[in-house]
Amino acid sequence: GGMEGYRAAPTPGPSQGPSLEQQVHQLFPAWSPEQIRDLSVNLRRVPGGAQSALASLQHEYLTLDQDIAVWENNVRRPSLGPNLQLRQQQHAYERQTRRLWGQELRRAWRHETALDDYYEPPTRNGRTLHLGTSLESELPLLSVRFEYISHLTLEGNNLPLGNLNAFLQGFPRLRFLAIRSIPLGELPPAVFDMTTLNELVLS
Repeated sequence: GGMEGYRAAPTPGPSQGPSLEQQVHQLFPAWSPEQIRDLSVNLRRVPGGAQSALASLQHEYLTLDQDIAVWENNVRRPSLGPNLQLRQQQHAYERQTRRLWGQELRRAWRHETALDDYYEPPTRNGRTLHLGTSLESELPLLSVRFEYISHLTLEGNNLPLGNLNAFLQGFPRLRFLAIRSIPLGELPPAVFDMTTLNELVLS
């Protein structure tokens, strides 16, 4: 008949979701194809299956994102009174600073910050995190640990920062720590638990 040369349309089947590699790319959008492939290979080797391992990573990032969002939005509004305009400017500055720190913390979790090019062989090296916009009140309380950050710099505005010790506890494998323009009084106890620390800068 008149249908010769035409292929029958395939029978519709169950819709397929994104591949493992596509899901990894959604979680780590700045990664190269090689990085995505390598992580996908490693996830497939995890006992319990790749999807379960990926779900754990997704949950960890979501938890971090929520912790940061709470902190970003929890800046005390200035009350009415003298110098209100100045205090409103300080409030806006603090919110902007927290947004900048939040962006860097999210980038650090996604392994987008620079490599800490210190050791040979390079496989021993972690990554850097430089939080350099002067913060004025308190650090975020984070549920996530940054095991792969080895080089951390914190810069304040010559005012004590709340939650400093709790924040540092999230970076247990530092080899380098710089705390600048943040009055301490005494060294945070978390520093003494950093068994890999070989350089401490206080200024």
